[in-house]
Amino acid sequence: MSIEKYRPYIGLDYVQPNGCFRLVEKVFLELYGIDLNTPDEGLEEESESRDKTRIVLSSIGRLSREVKEPKEGDVVLIKSRPWHIGIVVGEGLMLHNYSKNGTSCIEEYNSLRWKKRIEGFYRYKGFK
Repeated sequence: MSIEKYRPYIGLDYVQPNGCFRLVEKVFLELYGIDLNTPDEGLEEESESRDKTRIVLSSIGRLSREVKEPKEGDVVLIKSRPWHIGIVVGEGLMLHNYSKNGTSCIEEYNSLRWKKRIEGFYRYKGFK
C-alpha cells in the first residue's frame, strides 16, 4: 500500500463551499476514473447546514454502502460536521480538506481529534 499516488492532493487550498466533498470528487475522478456526478444545487456557501448534510448523505447513500472494515478508497464521514468527509488512503489514514487547516492533508482517522467523531465508512458500490 502506498500513499504516494495521493501526494498531488496534499496542500490543495480549501475552496468554499464544501472543499472536503469536492476533494473526494476530484480523487474519485482523477485516480479511480469515477464521476460521482454530485449536484451543485443546494451546496452553495450560504445554504443551511442541514440542507448540505442531506444532499451529501443522499449522494453517499446513492453511491456507496456502509462498511465496518475501511480500506483504501472508502469515504469517511465525520459526525460533528456531518457533511465533512475524507477518503481513506491507507491503514488508519485519511485525506481530507478541512476549512480549519486551510489546505488538504493526510491525518490519522484514529487520532484523538477524529476517532470519536467518525460516523462511518462508505465504499463505492463499484468497488469490491
